[in-house]
Amino acid sequence: YAEINRSFARSLFINMRAKTNMENQTALERLDERINQILQKCENLKEENELLRNELVTVKAEREIKDAEVEKLMEENSKKDLEIDEIVNKIESILG
Repeated sequence: YAEINRSFARSLFINMRAKTNMENQTALERLDERINQILQKCENLKEENELLRNELVTVKAEREIKDAEVEKLMEENSKKDLEIDEIVNKIESILG
């Protein structure tokens, strides 16, 4: 009877251990899946970051071109203002 109880207890222990291993394996599989998801998300974010950096470089270059155009137009506008002042002065001197 004692031998049967030991055998039963040993069998129960082995089954519990196997069940624990299966649960741990399942937990490890879930953990592995989650880690893979996180790594994939990280990779996606790196790619998106690279795209955004490239877009930023493009936008900065476009801004520099537009800033140069604005500066040129402001200079032209100042020259036109001077020309207008000269014309007004000539007209005033003629009318006199």
